[in-house]
Amino acid sequence: MSAFDKRAKSNSKAIGLEHTNETPGSCAGRANGFPLRREFGFTLVEDVTLDVFRCICDAYVTGSAQGWDVAISTASEKLGSNDGPLLVARVTAFLRALKAERMGNVSYLGFGCSHVCPDEVAILTLIKSIRLNDANVCDTVLQLVLLDGRSTDLTTSAARLLAEFHRSHLVRTASASRFDGGSVTTLESHRAARLH
Repeated sequence: MSAFDKRAKSNSKAIGLEHTNETPGSCAGRANGFPLRREFGFTLVEDVTLDVFRCICDAYVTGSAQGWDVAISTASEKLGSNDGPLLVARVTAFLRALKAERMGNVSYLGFGCSHVCPDEVAILTLIKSIRLNDANVCDTVLQLVLLDGRSTDLTTSAARLLAEFHRSHLVRTASASRFDGGSVTTLESHRAARLH
């Protein structure tokens, strides 16, 4: 075990994060029988949130700022220079709340892994249930995410902020898509009318 691996392992226990380790040439998600990301039909913002979550977990575990740098670069590239850093801040706040209130370790897979572990699925389900105002699912999944933690205030608040970020991003994206589509259709209709 290298010095980097030892430091990551000791930091992992100290802050309650657990990376599902991969050996060179293998996939931890596949080895553990975890489902593929594509099976969940994640939206772009959900998919980016998963990658950002993994990067920030790695930053905590390794003690390296590289995780935050990759998180910000990835989020900015996929969501834009305004939304990208804001998503990283929201995910960081959520992870800090989760660490404070969860009764056990949080498991996660490596950045870009095509699989999703149970903790990651539960976290994304929690955010989606809040975004969709599904209180029954939210309450159930919150207890699953926190492993029946006694306090839920910090995690609930941070999850609500993340869900609101997702909601507003999806609304802006849908609005831009409708506007763009409408403009093209209107222009084409106008050209067709002029030709006849």
